[in-house]
Amino acid sequence: HVIFEQARVVGPRRLGPNGIHCDDPFLKSVWLPKATSVGECTFGLCSSLTHISLPVVESIGANAFSQCRVLKSVSLDARHVGDAAFFACQELRTVSLPFARAASTALFRVCGLLKSVSMPVATDVLDHAFHHCPRLTSISLPEVCRVDDYTFSCCDKLETVFLPSAEFIHTDAFYGCRRLSKDKVFAPDHAKKLLPSSFGED
Repeated sequence: HVIFEQARVVGPRRLGPNGIHCDDPFLKSVWLPKATSVGECTFGLCSSLTHISLPVVESIGANAFSQCRVLKSVSLDARHVGDAAFFACQELRTVSLPFARAASTALFRVCGLLKSVSMPVATDVLDHAFHHCPRLTSISLPEVCRVDDYTFSCCDKLETVFLPSAEFIHTDAFYGCRRLSKDKVFAPDHAKKLLPSSFGED
């Protein structure tokens, strides 16, 4: 259990005499009430981490929580969330990022149990952000303008996608989404014209 009430910037070797080791197998819970920034790889590979409390955090670095395999839920007010921040969090089921401006590259890649995602103000979804999330059945991203390459590829159970503000849906965004049909991607007409290539048909 880690409690650092005054820490504002958190990263490897910045907490305690020996810092936080990014592969600490015994760390189960983190409470950092004043931390505004979590550096890259800070808690990556913490295989027993189940709970994080970062009530005022604004920035999460790349791979900050990657491969925390028993972390089950995330609710953070960060505006910036770095690449692969939650990569391969195998038990992650629910995510709430109400102020995040983008779903960054590989953000939730290979999160095998992810079912619920709330990112109401995100405007970009970058490549592989949700690649191979086999339990994800539906997603709504109301402010997203750009959906990048392979964003939802290999989401085997994805059936409905709501992208009412989409301007661009890039190549292979839905590649390998076997249950998703084009009429279940709800997006403006000009964006839907790009769907054949986004399903890997070109």
